[in-house]
Amino acid sequence: MFRLALGSAAVALLSVASYGATYDFSGATGSGCTANPTACVYSTGVNNSNVLLSDGTVDGHYTIIGSPTGSGLGPSSYVVLSNQFPLSTGSWFANDSSSKWIAPDANQNQSMPQSDTEAYVYRMTFNLSLLGLSSGSYTINLGWLSDNRRNSDSSLLSHILLNGSAVPSSGNSGESSGGLTPVTINGTYSGGTVNLDFVVYNLVYTGPGNNPSGLRVNITSATASDNEGEVPEPATFSLLAAGLIGIGLFTRRK
Repeated sequence: MFRLALGSAAVALLSVASYGATYDFSGATGSGCTANPTACVYSTGVNNSNVLLSDGTVDGHYTIIGSPTGSGLGPSSYVVLSNQFPLSTGSWFANDSSSKWIAPDANQNQSMPQSDTEAYVYRMTFNLSLLGLSSGSYTINLGWLSDNRRNSDSSLLSHILLNGSAVPSSGNSGESSGGLTPVTINGTYSGGTVNLDFVVYNLVYTGPGNNPSGLRVNITSATASDNEGEVPEPATFSLLAAGLIGIGLFTRRK
C-alpha cells in the first residue's frame, strides 16, 4: 500500500515538474528546427541545418521587403562574396563559423542604392505553433551589425522591429566595429507568424570609392515558454492528492 501511494505521488510530482518548461527555437541548437525551419530563428548566412552557406547563395531565412525607391532589389538576400571589398579588405567585421554577411546583391564591391529616408528592410519570420506551442513568451538574444548603422545626419538609426514595433535599444555599432552589438528581444505569442525586421540605412555617400550595404546577424539563443504548460491540469492535482492521501493513511495505520 505504501509503495503504491508513494509511486502515485512521485508520478504526479514529475508531471508538475514538466510544466513551465522552456523550448529552444534557435536554428543552431533547437532540436525541432531542422524539421520545422519556419518555426525557428536563424543567423544570417546559414541553411536550415545551421551550416554556413556558400558565398553568392540566397539566404532563405531573410527576405528583403523594403529598399530605396527605384532600386529594384529584393526580395532575395544573398551571402556576400568574401573575396572582394568590403570583406577582403577588412572594412566589414569578418565572417565567422556562426554567421556571414548578407546583402541585396552578393557583390558589394559597388555602390548600392542609397537614401537618408528609405531603408533596406530584411525580414525573418518564425511560428512557434509549428513546435506545438500555443501561447506564451519568448526571449531572443542576438548580436548584429549593419552597413550603415545610421543615415547621413544620424537622425535615423538602423534598428530592429518586432511585429512592426521598434525594439528598445536595438541599434548597432556599425560594420567596421570590433564585434557584434548584443540585443535582447522579449515578446509574446499566441499562434501565427511573428515578424522580425532589420531596418538598415545606406547613408548617402558622395566621396570616392564604393558604398556597399549589408546585414550581419548572429542568434546566440532563443527560448520560449508555453502558457498551456504553466498550470497543471486538474487530473494531475487529483493524482497528486490521491498519492499524498495514500501516504497519510499508511502512516496513520502504522
